[in-house]
Amino acid sequence: MRVLAIIIYVISIVGISSAKTLLVSDSPQQTVLKFEIARMDTYRVAVNGTVFTAYHIPDARLTEFPGEPAVPYWETRVVIPGPQKPRVVLQVLQQSVQHNVVLLPAYFHPLKKDAPGDLFLEPNVYQQELPYPREVVEVSEPYVYRGVWVVRVRVYPIRFYPLSRKVEIARQLTVTLVFENNRRNSFQRAGNIRQISNDPVLNAAVVNPNRIPNGVAQPQWLSSNTAVNYDFTTGNWYKFPVKEEGIYRITGSFLKNNGIDISSIQVSTIQMFNYGGWRLPWSVSKPRPHDLNEIAIQVNDFDNDGILDENDEILFYGRGVLGWRYDTSRQSWESYLHPYSEVNYYLFTFNAAPGKRIAERASLNAPTAVPVTQFTDRRRFEVDRYNILGTGLDWYWKRLEGFSDQTEITFNLPQQLGDGQTRFYIIFKGENGFIYGDNAAYRDSIYVYVNGVKIIENYSLYRTEKKGRFYTASTISPFRGGNNTLQIRMVGNDERSRVLLDYFTVE
Repeated sequence: MRVLAIIIYVISIVGISSAKTLLVSDSPQQTVLKFEIARMDTYRVAVNGTVFTAYHIPDARLTEFPGEPAVPYWETRVVIPGPQKPRVVLQVLQQSVQHNVVLLPAYFHPLKKDAPGDLFLEPNVYQQELPYPREVVEVSEPYVYRGVWVVRVRVYPIRFYPLSRKVEIARQLTVTLVFENNRRNSFQRAGNIRQISNDPVLNAAVVNPNRIPNGVAQPQWLSSNTAVNYDFTTGNWYKFPVKEEGIYRITGSFLKNNGIDISSIQVSTIQMFNYGGWRLPWSVSKPRPHDLNEIAIQVNDFDNDGILDENDEILFYGRGVLGWRYDTSRQSWESYLHPYSEVNYYLFTFNAAPGKRIAERASLNAPTAVPVTQFTDRRRFEVDRYNILGTGLDWYWKRLEGFSDQTEITFNLPQQLGDGQTRFYIIFKGENGFIYGDNAAYRDSIYVYVNGVKIIENYSLYRTEKKGRFYTASTISPFRGGNNTLQIRMVGNDERSRVLLDYFTVE
């Protein structure tokens, strides 16, 4: 059903200051910033009979996570004296509270021109009492920007409490960045400092340009993450492919059967290296490894002779290039993948240096411990087959086209499914209107079935929209252990209609 959104009225609150960010002080020990709402417009928006509230602060951005509240925030870049993350001290100087408020979700803000056609409220946010966002201030990890150490400071002056329908508005606040254990690099040539300090782009991009000489980063060629320079031209190096997360076992007999002379391998020198399967950052300003990263392993030398024998073993924790990580800002788990590889390789060498080992700890004596009988598992299903532009990283799995089309996918889940909630998320992309001059009003309706049970009905996509949809099974779940069947049916309003399936997740 197409959403009908009507702006009921607008309220403007005007402050006495026009600045969003003020540098209060900047000393070797700390930097103090002041943030103030100079003007705020409040919109009351009726969407399908429900009245939502939207806030607009000039010069502030809006969070844009689909289905989650649209919250204004400020973001500024601060020069810091070194690579250590500063400690944050927040002081709210003036605050007000508004009740009976439900924040409008992202993409429905009245000032956005590309609002989607279907209203969706993320249950993990709108059905919780935890504030959104969780923190008023977020500070990024330090990184080098145009030769200087900086952090990004993001401030959310508005926080939403969904179940109590309450909003806290911090109209004035200060953020203090306290620098501890940071030391200015002593090896900087004066000419290099002058060149960076006179950079007009850098001066305009940071809130405290006077600190630039103290934040100049040491050149990367002078720094190293480890005390050893690993040289692939010396010694013996091997790589082990890993596709899935788990504990891996390498035996001496396995190495011997693959042509390695194990009689000369000293078990104390066995080393393995990996960075966990992450891709390198695209942004040149993000930190990246300068050298190999050694991981801790366990080597079982069963006869204690110090030499790797056929019965001895090496145990290590390995990860593939697909997985999940926790997003602290959104308080949710996000899946990730590697756009260039399906395999993560662990490097293996020996007889070069003492190896890092997994430390042993005594087991906890907890007689009242509660045994774990179930846990939350997460699966992402995706195959890269179609690319709209024939270039880039945006790939899709299935294509449905015309007035009517359908497809079927078989996927596997663990046999022992628990009785808790099952959450399903699927994301589609409209492949309509990319050709110049094609202004047709494409509208595609999506229907999704799991094992014959309809879980998503009449889900609309318009032209080139890309959006996802959640389904939560709280009682009788259509999902089952073992093989499952996903059916997708598309109904288009034009013979040229096209819809792409990106991926789906189950947890």
